[in-house]
Amino acid sequence: MIRSRVYMASAALMVIVPLTACGQSSLAAAPSWARPLRVDLGMNTGRNDTGTPGWQEWQVADSATATQTFDGVTVTLRAVSSDGKSPAALRGVWNKKGLAKGATMATDGVQASGANAAATLEIAIEGLPAGQHSLVTYHNLLDDAASDAYRITVDGAAAENSDQQTVEPSHQAADNLSAASACIPFTVGDRGAALIRIAAANPHADAQVILNGFEIGAVDPTRKCRAPSPADDDAHVDGDDGRVRLEWRPPASAVKYELYFAAGDSADAAFETIAAAVSGSPAHLGTIDGSSIEVSVDPNKSLLHYAWRVDAIDAAGRVTPGDVWTFRPRHLAFPGAEGYGRFAIGGRGGAVLKVTNLNDSGPGSFRAAVEADGPRTIIFDVGGKIVLQSKLIIRNPYLTIAGQTAPGKGICLANYNLGMLGTHDAIIRYLRVRPGDTSGQTLDGMGMASTDHSIIDHCSISWTQDEAFSSRGARNVTLQRTLISEALNIAGHKKYKKGTQHGYAASISGDVGSFHHNLLAHCSGRNWSLAGGLDKATRHAGRLDIRNNVVFNWGHRTTDGGARQVNFVNNYYKPGPASDVFHVLMAEREAVPAFGPQEYFVAGNVMEGRYDADEPLAGVFERGGEPHANFIVEKPFFESFVATQTAEKAFDDVLKNVGCNIPTLDDHDRRVIDEVRDGVAAFTGSVSGLKGLPDSQKDVGGWEDYPEVNREAGWDSDDDGIPDAWEDVHGLNPRSPAGDLSDANGDRNHDGYTNLEDYLSSVVAEANARQRAAAKLTATNRGVAELESVLAQQADAADETYLFTSFRENGADGLHFLTSEDGLKWAESPGTFLKPTVGQHQLMRDPSLARGPDGTFHLVWTTGWKDDQGFGYANSKDLIHWSEQQFIPVMEHEPTTVNVWAPELFYDEPNDQFIVCWASTIPGRFSDNGEPHDNNQRMYCTTTRDFKEFSPAQLFCDPGFSVIDATIVRDGDRYVLVLKNNTRQGHQLYAAVGDTPLGPWCDVTGPFTDHFSEGPTALRLGDEWLVYYDAYRKEIYGAARTKDFKTFVDATGEVSFPKGHKHGTVLKVPRSIVETLKAAAVRKTPR
Repeated sequence: MIRSRVYMASAALMVIVPLTACGQSSLAAAPSWARPLRVDLGMNTGRNDTGTPGWQEWQVADSATATQTFDGVTVTLRAVSSDGKSPAALRGVWNKKGLAKGATMATDGVQASGANAAATLEIAIEGLPAGQHSLVTYHNLLDDAASDAYRITVDGAAAENSDQQTVEPSHQAADNLSAASACIPFTVGDRGAALIRIAAANPHADAQVILNGFEIGAVDPTRKCRAPSPADDDAHVDGDDGRVRLEWRPPASAVKYELYFAAGDSADAAFETIAAAVSGSPAHLGTIDGSSIEVSVDPNKSLLHYAWRVDAIDAAGRVTPGDVWTFRPRHLAFPGAEGYGRFAIGGRGGAVLKVTNLNDSGPGSFRAAVEADGPRTIIFDVGGKIVLQSKLIIRNPYLTIAGQTAPGKGICLANYNLGMLGTHDAIIRYLRVRPGDTSGQTLDGMGMASTDHSIIDHCSISWTQDEAFSSRGARNVTLQRTLISEALNIAGHKKYKKGTQHGYAASISGDVGSFHHNLLAHCSGRNWSLAGGLDKATRHAGRLDIRNNVVFNWGHRTTDGGARQVNFVNNYYKPGPASDVFHVLMAEREAVPAFGPQEYFVAGNVMEGRYDADEPLAGVFERGGEPHANFIVEKPFFESFVATQTAEKAFDDVLKNVGCNIPTLDDHDRRVIDEVRDGVAAFTGSVSGLKGLPDSQKDVGGWEDYPEVNREAGWDSDDDGIPDAWEDVHGLNPRSPAGDLSDANGDRNHDGYTNLEDYLSSVVAEANARQRAAAKLTATNRGVAELESVLAQQADAADETYLFTSFRENGADGLHFLTSEDGLKWAESPGTFLKPTVGQHQLMRDPSLARGPDGTFHLVWTTGWKDDQGFGYANSKDLIHWSEQQFIPVMEHEPTTVNVWAPELFYDEPNDQFIVCWASTIPGRFSDNGEPHDNNQRMYCTTTRDFKEFSPAQLFCDPGFSVIDATIVRDGDRYVLVLKNNTRQGHQLYAAVGDTPLGPWCDVTGPFTDHFSEGPTALRLGDEWLVYYDAYRKEIYGAARTKDFKTFVDATGEVSFPKGHKHGTVLKVPRSIVETLKAAAVRKTPR
């Protein structure tokens, strides 16, 4: 985020301290604070990429004088010759290569030069209040030419600070902080003006003066702390674990530092708190010696901003106040957001704008909502086709387009296109963009040009004349689960000769750009085109991660072009009837000698019928005979942050879940997906004659009917974006006063998503669940055996009984089972059903069992007390015959992990995945609070769909104290977590609730068991839950009844268990499974 520091021309807000050296105070008191006016000077190029974040850019045209007003303060620059007669001029200068290194302020500027005499650069400042002020000037030469020092005077007199009378310019500084500077105190009288002159100390005819930028109201940069990390105004800081390390570059004179830190509901509020903070105030964290410190943040308060300041103290005790810096912890854009755009903020916490008609423009239109200012979420109260009359461009940041809220068949944009340009923090979900050829213009579909921290998810793009998608100049972006199809081929592209094939899918770039789980079908070329481009130093740019995409029926081009670094992983290419090239990747590297390297990591890609994943380079074309060794590397360049599947699994997964499928897939996308699955093309281009590559939307029937459907009255009475029914169920007010968005922007469950975002996610989760249920219940395109299997599972579900996993003693002998008819009286199935073989200690403790939708049982367990950084896994259809055991090293990325205890399985049906959570100690990671250093547990988790590929382990539950033995149950539309407080004072069970099985967890109860209880597992019996637990000091199993997980009644006297039974999980299973277990037990029992 770039947020200008506004200079406040008010005496009450100026820097007023006892100045002894341009902003250095001899006292420890903090100043009454203002935001300095910071101006980055440069050549009048018209470019938008030469400015410095947090500074106002002034591109100065070549002339003798230039004037600009900044928030009431007028600054005039003048070039004056030393003889007062010769002409002198201001000239903009820059060194383009410096921009690529980050020297945005120091790499360009304004130069004063004379024709026959030395030039002086005058800076006239007007509009300041009377009193003491300071000016910081920056002087960095852009070439290696020798230069004299500069002499600085104020209103004709030497600068008040004698050691700042002269400054030696730096040469080609590597970054802004390395540029030479001068700090000039000056006094403004009643007329509110000052004049500062900068001239060569030894004037001669060729003497020139350069000024790269200036600050008014700032302290001496050589005496203050600079280069903050996190960077100032960074709104995507990694505070996922509740901690952020603050670091800064200290000045050479500093020996210690005063640190101030505070949070606020906005960046401005946090800024003002720190600006006003003094020693002893709540924001004062104290005096420290080092140049870094770790602070706590709340990762689940996504609307919270933080500000901090570091004042430098020298050996004499003099204090130089630091700048106030702000940051904001990152948070996922929505559940399921992946890749480098996953932390887009969108409209979170902002206005709710409703689309109420299908007009091109005007009140209630989609265009009006898109073009509005400020954070905003667009909700659709109408569904149908919007016929745009011109391009629709997203320029204003902080936008969420929630296409999933549209009724009917959803939204389809026609005639023109929708794209981002130079914006940031935009989220677009569940839209169709189908421009067609009716406008007479050459149009693309969607784009993210020069965009930062943004994501497009589940959109459908087709019938474009230019490329369907592009992301040139982007940073931190994701395109995921999007269906790009039928780019118009020979369609009269204005830049090509008549009859030229185009039909391009996408030209992609980014740093980093993530492109995953997309479907590209029936596009002749650019599937994808790697358009990395050149950076500001004219070197190859672009870092791209392309994985798990499906490409079908291209024509003459698959993936080609070039970028600086590319991960190209596990993509699935399926030739179609129009395909006439059969490589997956062709790197075009002819420009490498001139513009620098382009390199590729390639693995796991498949071309159906040609080569598979075990031939990783078979599909990489050696253009011009250049060997793979010249450009293929062995390791990925960077992490993907995508749950990656094999190419074959991605093929199935993408076809099941891609494009604008909420509220529903339209007929076009259904047809395309079916054609990809079957390998056919139903239509032929009317000009080209190529199968599947249309030349006009008319070739495939054009737009289908998108009837206009409106929300009924009373759907959302208070217009906060959340339907009344949802608000009723979740304890919100469906009739808030007009304009009151406290419900929408509140966070009732402290998960970091606003209530509006929770509602938007619930729309997606419920729609996905309905689609999966429909798929299970239909026999269309299924084999008889598969249908019979589903029917058998349904029959089994009608006759179920109860099963409890168990272990004995230390767990060395393996898996035991208990069975029960009523969930109260439990009997053992004699014998051991699986002997542990994995892990250093080969134990099987805390066995957790869950059954998947296909009837397979999955088992995880603890393999040892310590040393193992993973858990055991096996699966079975009947609990008798087991797969080969595996060790899943989920914590190997944390080498100091002490243990992985009690892994607990839970099947997350709405998301069709398994969750595994467990307890681990990472010494020093969390405050011990008196607990042993090697037994300070927190809960972690991973997710998987196939127990072959697992998401990276992440923190699952940190209640602020040591915790183990967590179990998850679904209770209606919420989830409940039962867990053990493992502190010395605890050893009791608690419960908490959440809206998702991954938390976060809130409404934590008090303890509902005696001390020394652990190993909880829960079972619904009628309208109650029964929570079983191991009362290990008593050497019995206990139980508690509850209807709401708030009030518990001890039920230990109602249950009975075999002696020696220890921590396991309880579940319902088909009676046939239990009968099989009993028969096996009889066979094992000696006679």
